[in-house]
Amino acid sequence: MKFLSAVLMALCLSLSYIPTTNAANDIAPAQQEMQKHIRKGPRHHRGMSMAMMKDLNLSDAQKAKWKEISEQKKAETAELRKQIKTLHEQERKINDKYEAKIKKLLNEEQLKKYESMLLQRPEKPHGKHKKFQ
Repeated sequence: MKFLSAVLMALCLSLSYIPTTNAANDIAPAQQEMQKHIRKGPRHHRGMSMAMMKDLNLSDAQKAKWKEISEQKKAETAELRKQIKTLHEQERKINDKYEAKIKKLLNEEQLKKYESMLLQRPEKPHGKHKKFQ
């Protein structure tokens, strides 16, 4: 349960850095929708798994068992992924609601400055912590 809480907290924190400004209206709606689903970092789990199988020099029987285990894991985590997606969408709606309230509070000059500040905000990696180099 602690793991689930940590995953959800990471998602919540990463969502709080998504700017929701009117500047996005310059992009075609179809492009906006596509950008929502683009991952910020590489998703290499499958490729990594395949590379590990090769580097470990597994037998065909071991490879088959490895793939079976991977499929079991995928099936087991599918419901969790659905829940995370639902929570992510709920948080986005809440963020949008409060963003609209903030914008109503500001005068025209403040609104322009606020939106500019949002665009200049540094982007955080999606669901990942920056590593020290």
